[in-house]
Parts: sequence; C-alpha cells; structure tokens
Amino acid sequence: MHFDASFWVFVGFVTLFAFIGRKTWVGITSALDARAKKIEADIEEAAKRRQEALTLLKTCQRRQIEATERAHEILKHAEEEAKRLKQKVFDDLQEHTEAEERLLQERIHQAEERAFAEIRERALLLAAEATRDLILKNPDPAFEEKLFEQTRQILSDIKSPLVAANVARRTS
Repeated sequence: MHFDASFWVFVGFVTLFAFIGRKTWVGITSALDARAKKIEADIEEAAKRRQEALTLLKTCQRRQIEATERAHEILKHAEEEAKRLKQKVFDDLQEHTEAEERLLQERIHQAEERAFAEIRERALLLAAEATRDLILKNPDPAFEEKLFEQTRQILSDIKSPLVAANVARRTS
C-alpha cells in the first residue's frame, strides 16, 4: 500500500496532536476549570454582596420609616405646642384687656365723681349767691335771719373746701 503525502501529513498531525494535544488538553481544561472556579467564586461573592445590599436596603427603609414617624411626631408636637402658645397668648391678651378695661372704668368712675362733686359745689355756690341776692332784695330782717341760718346750717353740713371758702368770704 502506497501512501500518499496527505496520509503522512494526517499521521504526523495525529501523532503531533497525540503528544502535544494531551498536554494542551490538560492545560486548556485546567485553565477552563480555574476560570470556572473563579466565575463560581465571583457568583458567590456577588450573591453575598447582593444579600448585604438587601440587608442594608431593609435597614435604610426601616430607618426611613422611623424618621418619617419621628417627623410626624415632631410635627404633631409642634402643632400642639403652637395651639397651646396661641391659647396662652389669647388668654394673656384677654386678661390684659380686661385689666385695662377695669382701669379705664375706674378712671371714668373717678372722673364722674369729680364732675358730680364739682357740679354739686357749683350748684351750692349758685344757691348761696341766689340766697344772698334774695336777702339783699328783700329787706325784711326776720326773713333774712331765718334764711341765713338755714343756709349756714346746710352749708356747714357739707364738707367741701370750695363751698367753705366761698361761705367764709361771703359772710365776712
């Protein structure tokens, strides 16, 4: 049997592949195994990191919920405090207004009393002057004496410095 060149190329290739292929095959498979182990370790690391991220996400969500609840509590407390302060200010203002009103009423009452006292004194002075004029116009000494005594008695009962000064001035 005669073998041509392509047969010998094939035999050489198979022989070369048998000697080198085994070592190459071992190298390739070991490299692929190493690569597979690295990929497997990376997958495990990624799964571990994912679990950590999920745990961190849950923690953050829980803290966000707690912060939101705390913010609502603070807002509710602030609203209650604002209502309390508003009521206190209103009560203080009401109390102040009532005190001012009482003070003004007292001042008005005092002014009224002074005005009535002044009117009474002036009326008494006018009555005394009218009596004096009546006495001067009526020359009867008995009438004059009787009227003078009645007037002096009435005026002595009144404790008014203005009337007393005017009576003293008129009688002298």
